[in-house]
Amino acid sequence: FAPSCSRDTLSNLGRLLADGEQDGLLCQTHISENKNEVELVKQLFPECSSYAHVYDVHNLLTPRTVLAHAIHLTEDEIALIKSRECGVSHCPTSNMALGSGSLWVRHLLDEGVKVGLGTDVSGGYDVNVLERRGWRV
Repeated sequence: FAPSCSRDTLSNLGRLLADGEQDGLLCQTHISENKNEVELVKQLFPECSSYAHVYDVHNLLTPRTVLAHAIHLTEDEIALIKSRECGVSHCPTSNMALGSGSLWVRHLLDEGVKVGLGTDVSGGYDVNVLERRGWRV
């Protein structure tokens, strides 16, 4: 989660992810869950052009990366995430419970981004992913 990490921490995580490729190490983090978070990332990382770029310059966008939420992505970020073959975890109950907004799942799929269904553990009122099947996708 970029807002809670220093540049050194993000760089070290990127190295760890690269070193763990042979072992199938995965990376999961949040991105663009709400507009205030996006603005905070801009303030914390002014040298980066976007939230996704923060992760990219630290080598954290890979085919083994899953990005939760992704509600407020720009078209450039969508293209970057697709080019790095990352996945997006759609967390509808969390997004609704926290008032974060709606993920445009169809648009991401049309753009060739892999999208799965998640719960965000404590962000909603139920962590049962099977119960999420009927939610808006």
